[in-house]
Amino acid sequence: MKQEEADVFLDHFGERIRGRMIVENLEYPYFSPEHWKEKKRSVKFMDNLLAADDFGTGLNNMELMEFMSPDIVKLDREVISGIDHIIEKQENVKKLVEHFHSKNILVVAEGIEEKEEFEYLQGLGVDLYQGYYLARPA
Repeated sequence: MKQEEADVFLDHFGERIRGRMIVENLEYPYFSPEHWKEKKRSVKFMDNLLAADDFGTGLNNMELMEFMSPDIVKLDREVISGIDHIIEKQENVKKLVEHFHSKNILVVAEGIEEKEEFEYLQGLGVDLYQGYYLARPA
């Protein structure tokens, strides 16, 4: 989101959009630090939040999160799937939640498909949840 795009949102929705929007950064093969800084500046200008998608698989890694310092990190389904019975995933996600919380970053668990996954993640202190177990995509 460039400043011009943020201005269009403000012109169209008015001040009621301020502080009520989450802009998600999707995973792309090429990451531009300059574009990210511009996106962050324009989103913060509107008092909104930035989210990083698909953490834990692919390109969104801890080094990139340190640079981006988003408000929200969405843990990829691959990191979450089967967490209720896979010890390695339990240990990994626990460390991630603790790390992100220490930086005041909210954690979203994506791809929750089983009650047991949901209940286990609640015990870890994950902040937000997404997946077929809770609701089908709109």
